[in-house]
Amino acid sequence: MPKSSTSHISQAMPTSMAEAQGVRVANQQKKCKAVQVRLSQSDLVLPKSRSAPSSRELLGQDRWHAIHQQQQRLLLLHHAAHCKQEIGRCTATPHCDTMRKLWDHIKECNAPTCTDRYCTSSRHIWIHYGKCKHVNCQVCMPVRVEICRDT
Repeated sequence: MPKSSTSHISQAMPTSMAEAQGVRVANQQKKCKAVQVRLSQSDLVLPKSRSAPSSRELLGQDRWHAIHQQQQRLLLLHHAAHCKQEIGRCTATPHCDTMRKLWDHIKECNAPTCTDRYCTSSRHIWIHYGKCKHVNCQVCMPVRVEICRDT
């Protein structure tokens, strides 16, 4: 008699909170290794001396500011999605409670032009981040590197 496909699925599912946490850590480590490999295989050249132009100079002040805001939003959303502290108790960032509310809203909202502050822009950047595989993406790659550094 052939094995049912459900027994195979149940064997792959974590059976405890500790095991689930271990699976999440292992998945994050795999993602970090993939980021490191993509960076090592890329043609990305970072300035090595103070005489090299800064990213602000290369991009222009307005574009650099927009990219920086998107990176900050991604980092705050990432924190909000993973924060284990009680509401009002997190000391990692003063924006944690606000971003957690935004994160909870974004997960449920499907409105193309939501009127909640930061919903549409945050959802767009989060979707981009989830799909982006470009090593030279000025928004996503520094965020991935930062997240991997913190794990």
